[in-house]
Amino acid sequence: MVKKTEVLRFEAEILEELANTKRIVGIIRSRVSGLPAPSTDAYEAYIDSIAHNLENFYLAVEEIFKMICVATAEGLPEGERWHSTLLKNMTKEIKGVRPFVIGMGTY
Repeated sequence: MVKKTEVLRFEAEILEELANTKRIVGIIRSRVSGLPAPSTDAYEAYIDSIAHNLENFYLAVEEIFKMICVATAEGLPEGERWHSTLLKNMTKEIKGVRPFVIGMGTY
């Protein structure tokens, strides 16, 4: 039996990561909207910042997926392609455990 405090902790952790993703999206939008002309020195710095924050976004989402795997006791994928497997697994419903987390379009 899962304790109410465990569920509340899990919810708080997910909400914290979701807030982190919103913050990262805000940074990306800011960089994209302020993108200088390609011929300027600042252009590469903006592109680097956008790329870095896209990676941070993915890592935050991946962290949520890992938390879901731990909370549902479905286990984390292993092996060389565990990142891809984790992402693909989030498109699948596990009957009696959890619904799918992301749709195929998002995948």
